Amino acid sequence: MSFFNFIVNLGVFIKYNRFPNIKFDKKLWLYLVKTGFPFALVYILSLVNFRVDVLVLSGLKGDKDAGIFSAAFRLIEQLLLLPAILSYVVLPEFLRLSGSREKLFKLATKLIGYLVLISIAIILTCSFFSNLIIAMIYGEKFLQAALYFRVLLLI
Repeated sequence: MSFFNFIVNLGVFIKYNRFPNIKFDKKLWLYLVKTGFPFALVYILSLVNFRVDVLVLSGLKGDKDAGIFSAAFRLIEQLLLLPAILSYVVLPEFLRLSGSREKLFKLATKLIGYLVLISIAIILTCSFFSNLIIAMIYGEKFLQAALYFRVLLLI
């Protein structure tokens, strides 16, 4: 689907603009690869880190238990997006305030406070309604995942 969206967007861009003149700048690409490599490596290692537990569990306990754990962990992964989204939203403000340490610290402290309050609310709500959440999303067969979900919420 993403590739289709890319093609449509490229077509609209080309229709209303002239075709972009793309030149390959070897120095620029080398610079981008050198500076971007650590970020790519961290991203790849974090993906491996998020998936290795399911692989180990599958080998130790079997595919059924790994699937139940994976169902709970998928929900946790979605919840982990919330702080990232909030951070992206305030990033322009952080950049604007980069000249004033005091204002930047005040905004960061406020952001962390909001994140803590939101996290507590999510943990309590999801813990209380974990059986209902798992049943609504995955069905009754995955109700065992509610226990994993409650434990993962606390980690």
